[in-house]
Amino acid sequence: MNNFMIDKLFGILLLVFALLTYLKMRAFKVERELAYAVIRAIIQLMTIAFFLGIIISIDNPIYTISVIGFMILFAAHIARTKVIRVPGLYEPAVIGIFVGSVITITYTVIANIFPLQARFIIPFGSMVIANAMNSTALALNRYVGEIKAHEDMIESKLALALPVEVACKTHVRESVRASLIPAISTLESLGLVWIPGTMSGMILGGADPIWAAQYQLFVSFSILFGDAVSSILAIYMATKAIFTKTHTFSEKFLQSIRNSNR
Repeated sequence: MNNFMIDKLFGILLLVFALLTYLKMRAFKVERELAYAVIRAIIQLMTIAFFLGIIISIDNPIYTISVIGFMILFAAHIARTKVIRVPGLYEPAVIGIFVGSVITITYTVIANIFPLQARFIIPFGSMVIANAMNSTALALNRYVGEIKAHEDMIESKLALALPVEVACKTHVRESVRASLIPAISTLESLGLVWIPGTMSGMILGGADPIWAAQYQLFVSFSILFGDAVSSILAIYMATKAIFTKTHTFSEKFLQSIRNSNR
């Protein structure tokens, strides 16, 4: 069985390699990042699979919280790397992902959906944190892009003594909306286009489909809530890094976007 799976995995990797070759030949300029992501995914997933039994077997609340905390910090680092190099965006990413994920996970424990045990919270938390990470990265990337594209217009509004919140209101709205598109699309296709992993696993394990559907809805709504809170909070916190207290662009931000244009 193991050899059979290895053969199939090797086959799909050959297809991925062919895709990377095509992308390079066509100069899409994404093949290096994609190849790095593939290699990193293999190493990370196989490593966590090797140690997963040990990780989830430790039944200690402090340990579980520590693992979740590490995942949040690393997720924020990844989210920041997806954004144009702007100083001060790591803290907004950390705070956004932390608040969105912690509220969701805390409610899950309080509602007794999952107990505060590593074997339950770490897998569930990883789904919430990973999606919050993607949503935050999309939000910050879109927000920086919006501000960069409308720098002159925003500066004109600020020159008219409008506060930053008013000058950037449209761009905040568009950034949040863009960050939630994947989550909204997922909910719209739920059940009709695809049956998610939580529900599929429970059904394959012999659970009642109605019961499995309820759990899947809980997971999906938890992810949506975490995504929204993370994105909104990260954008508002990023505003403090992009603008000064006197409602002007920070010099570090202006320098970073000028460097990115070179």
